[in-house]
Formats: sequence, C-alpha cells, structure tokens
Amino acid sequence: MSKSPISLLQELGSKQGYVPIYNYVSVKKVGIYDRFVCRVDCKEFNAEGEGNSKKDAKHNAAEKMLSLLAAKNEISVLSPIANKVQTSMPIKTYESILPSTMKTQSSPKIVNYVGLLQEFCVQQELLASNIVYKVVDERGPDHMKMFTIEVSIGSICEKGSASCKKIAKQEAAKNLLQHLHPDVKELLERNNEKNNKASSKEMLQETIQKLGIEISECVVSKPTLPVANLSKEAQTLYMKRTNKECKVTRQDFLLKNLHDLFERTYSTKISFNMREKMQIVRDKYINRADVKDVKEVVQDIARALEIKIEKIILPSITKGSIISLRLSSQPIITQLGMGETEDKAEIQAMYNVIVTILTFLNIS
Repeated sequence: MSKSPISLLQELGSKQGYVPIYNYVSVKKVGIYDRFVCRVDCKEFNAEGEGNSKKDAKHNAAEKMLSLLAAKNEISVLSPIANKVQTSMPIKTYESILPSTMKTQSSPKIVNYVGLLQEFCVQQELLASNIVYKVVDERGPDHMKMFTIEVSIGSICEKGSASCKKIAKQEAAKNLLQHLHPDVKELLERNNEKNNKASSKEMLQETIQKLGIEISECVVSKPTLPVANLSKEAQTLYMKRTNKECKVTRQDFLLKNLHDLFERTYSTKISFNMREKMQIVRDKYINRADVKDVKEVVQDIARALEIKIEKIILPSITKGSIISLRLSSQPIITQLGMGETEDKAEIQAMYNVIVTILTFLNIS
C-alpha cells in the first residue's frame, strides 16, 4: 500500500530537518457547499490545497508541496522518496495532455483515452472486442518497474510505456487514437462539451432539490414590472429540471397560514416609516431607481427582524446568473433573481423579498 502525500512529506521533512506546518486558512462557499483551504509551510516554500473536507484539503496541500519541492530540486532523484512521490500521484502524468479549455479552477479531469478509443470504434461501426491490449515488455527493479503495453485493432497497433500498467494502457490508447484520428483534440472537445451540458443540468437539479424550495406564485399588483415574470420563469425552470409540479403539499403551509404567521411574528417590528420606505422603493424600481435604495431597505429589514440573509449562487445553463436569497424568518422566505450579471440577479432577488414581505403584511 503506497503512502499518502502527508506521510511522504512528513518523512521527507524528518530527513531534511524540518517539520511541515499545516494551517486551515479559510472556508470558501461554492453554491451551498463549503470548500476548505489548507496551507502547508516547509522551509521557505508554501502551498495551498482545497477540498470538501479538512482531510481532503490537507491531502491536496501536501501533494502540491511535494510537487513544488520536486520542481525546485529539493528532492534528490536518487532518494527513495522521489520514486514514491511519482507513484503516489499518477494524476500529474495526465495534466499536460489536457487542452487548456478543458481545465477548470476546481480540479482538472483526467482524460480517459481507453474510453475515447472505444467510443471512436463504436462510431466507426467496429466492435469494442476488436481492441486488444497486452503487456509486451516489463523491465527494471521492483521499485522502479517500467511497463510497455501494446494495443491493436486488426493490423494497426501502438505502444505506451509508464511506471504502472494502468497509465501505460492509457498512453497506448492515446497513441492509437492519434494514429486513427489525428485531430484528437477536436474529439476531446466534443466529448467534453457533451459531458459539461449533462453535468450542468444534473448540478442545477441537485442544487434546487437540496435547497428544499417549493416555489409558490406571489401575487404582484403591477404585472408590468421587469421582475413580475421572474417567479413564473423560476417555476418553469424548476418544473423543467425536476419534472415536479409546483404545488403546496402540506396543509400547514397554505399561503394564508404563512401570511398570518409572518404578520403575528413581525408586524410590531416593522415601523410605519419602514413600510413606507419599502413601498417607495417598490414603486421607484419601475423607473430603474438607484439600486442602492433596494440594498438599504433589505439591510434595514434584516436588522429590524433580527434575521440572517443567506446568498446562494445557483448554477445556470445560460449566460445569465441566478441568485437565491434565503431569509431565516418565520416562515422562511426564499426568493430567486435572474440577470445578466450576479449583481443584477441579486438586486432582483432583493426586490422580490421586499414585494413578498409587503404581500405578507397585506400592503398594496
């Protein structure tokens, strides 16, 4: 069993006379998920790693530090650790293969050339069983083995070599694919574009389901407002992605009960001046008034009601942005905003919050 990057870095530090120091520096919010950031310091070098958990972040930080130390020639090529670093992190072998347009900020994906070769054969009406892999050479000591694998389709064959059989197989498949299809980058881009579209739809559906939002139509007395159709668009989007009807499923959450609960809880906390200001901002927004007024009113609402407002950036399959604002009130108020930019989407979501609160208070 190979050692983890954390163990390898600790072993390297003990041999060179230093101790790796780990610190969790921040937590990033990605949608509704938390991404932990861990920093590791060794000598005068430092590296950061991200992960869905502190353990993953620490693991990735150690892995990046080992790569950095190797790049700075701080790890001797004759050292046993140098070989362990190479074999424990095979993902680095594939990074140079990826086109720059396919690399994302989160984590680069490994190209599966074996799968692409099978897909190419299916497109050419060839049976996948015609693809034959075999080990043709194996040399070197046990701790530094080099494997050569040959892949063939009929009389056409190519070879690939690497320190493990899995990577050698990928290299062989890549070389044969380039032989059969010289413009392999175009094939990769088409395959990646298809996968991105599918993953975007799945991500949007999963995010909406985890938010637990049941969108109900809010009566707006001014249908000419630019955001008046927002709830209808959000409802249509929700139904399209989840194949569910937007309807109230529990008697406790009838709209009338929500009105009564909100009015009983907060009617005394919202002063006459604040209600008047909310009405003015609602009416001024028709004429594209200063958006600062919208932000100020929402901030005043949060202070007066003593609640928190959670902002969530939802994935969008279009060029625009979708922002969700969730108020920790009783009942919980969640409103969506869509716009060309995140700022515009957030302003529309804030406007919807104001309209919803006025509706709950029966203020026309």
